[in-house]
Amino acid sequence: MTSKAPLAPDMMEQGSPFSTSEQAFSPLRAGVVGGGQACYDLLQNTQKGHFDKLDFKVLGVAGRNPESPGYRYARELGLFVTSDYPDLYTLPDLNMIIELTGSEAIMEDLLRTKPRGISLLDHRSARILWIPLLKEAGDGDLEGLLAYHKKMRQNTQRVLDSLPYKLMVVNKDKTINMVNQTFLEARDLKQEDVLGQYCHKIRYGLERPCGELGKSCYLDVVKEKGSRQHDSRNRPARREERL
Repeated sequence: MTSKAPLAPDMMEQGSPFSTSEQAFSPLRAGVVGGGQACYDLLQNTQKGHFDKLDFKVLGVAGRNPESPGYRYARELGLFVTSDYPDLYTLPDLNMIIELTGSEAIMEDLLRTKPRGISLLDHRSARILWIPLLKEAGDGDLEGLLAYHKKMRQNTQRVLDSLPYKLMVVNKDKTINMVNQTFLEARDLKQEDVLGQYCHKIRYGLERPCGELGKSCYLDVVKEKGSRQHDSRNRPARREERL
């Protein structure tokens, strides 16, 4: 019987990156998995100051090819570099992993192995949102982009608060992204008490995910249903379905 590795201690993120408070952005300290061109572009934009308003820094890069452009540039900048991405988990102050390989297998392994409290940005989100937008953004464009996201979040919050149900929006890593006023009032909590915390801790007072303790987890159920639907769409149709 194989023993399970001990769980990493919780590193709870406080607040929201789109909060309306004065401290709008908590520091983002990232490790990048994948040392290719996308990593190089990200580091270039960091060096040009395009991420300064986000208080964003790359602490290290993991890649298989030490001659790839991102890996090489990270080494030139004096950043931590490694061929084994779990090494990134040991970096002090790390609170985000950015996956830029495009590998679903690596993404799944990161979701499974990353310490709790470390956020994960997948390659689709990184490439579609961060790199194309910020690569071409000047300081004015970046400020406008952040203001747009802040406004959209405020609009979403107003919709949630208008509903009489207790609602909680949860990230893939089971940290809480948003809650509505009905939820907060029912539990006598404030937003700063719950945003960035794990849903199982806020809802049930648990230190481990519900599924690990034999309780039903709505997020796991949704993921499982989505996986089954994806599999069914990719199966060859039976003869009677094709006729």
